[in-house]
Amino acid sequence: VSDGKLMVKDRTILTGVSDNVTETSAATTGPVNGVFLGVETEKEESRHVVSLGKLTDVRFMACFRFKLWWMAQKMGENGNEIPLETQFLLVETKDGSHLDDSDIIYTIFLPLVEGSFRACLQGNAINNNVELCLESGDVDTKTSSFSHALFISAGTDPFATIHNAFVTVRNHLNTFRLRHEKKLPGIVDYFGWCTWDAFYQDVTQEGVDDGLRSLVGGGTPPKFVIIDDGWQSVAGDKEDASSLQRLTGIKENPKFQNKEDPELGI
Repeated sequence: VSDGKLMVKDRTILTGVSDNVTETSAATTGPVNGVFLGVETEKEESRHVVSLGKLTDVRFMACFRFKLWWMAQKMGENGNEIPLETQFLLVETKDGSHLDDSDIIYTIFLPLVEGSFRACLQGNAINNNVELCLESGDVDTKTSSFSHALFISAGTDPFATIHNAFVTVRNHLNTFRLRHEKKLPGIVDYFGWCTWDAFYQDVTQEGVDDGLRSLVGGGTPPKFVIIDDGWQSVAGDKEDASSLQRLTGIKENPKFQNKEDPELGI
């Protein structure tokens, strides 16, 4: 970051970077030459929104959370197109570099968890600025200083760039393992059935029983069944059916209870 610009391999990615944005080298943290960005604010708050600068005339892919438990992707060219709750941003640029015109630079932005705060990216619809949103989720948990809220690195191979970035973040946070470091559970070697595509939220014990009989009759008996979803006892906080459902008990939903013979329930 220099003179209000975020430069990556002699290319300007962001312009108009706020003066209160700080940077810390990641050279000793992983195999990639990247930086951690932070921010210094004047007042302690439980939520901060800071401009990282303007993003225009590029190609990007953003992975963003559009529901509490779901993410999706979006492509775009300018900062105002970056969705709220963006958790991963990959930017493609190819102009204004000492590299050959055929070489494309991929810059990755990874919002992180720092202390009690989580970070995400979002676009400003008015000025194409990329904003960093930091929040604790608790009005009494406040701070004014961050040093490692966002990781940025770049390379010419998007796959290697993404992998190396996650290696660096893993070494920094030390809260997760990479995919190749994890041991696959034995259950992946078995054929199973998930009820979601068959019933969505209208799943019942009778429907599950019929589905199992159909699979067994077809010569493909499942070794396990995932009831998704509708097995738990849940209810919304409001009468609105679209409100978030919360767990109301540890027992199965009444649809799966057999009062005459509990052992026949699921």
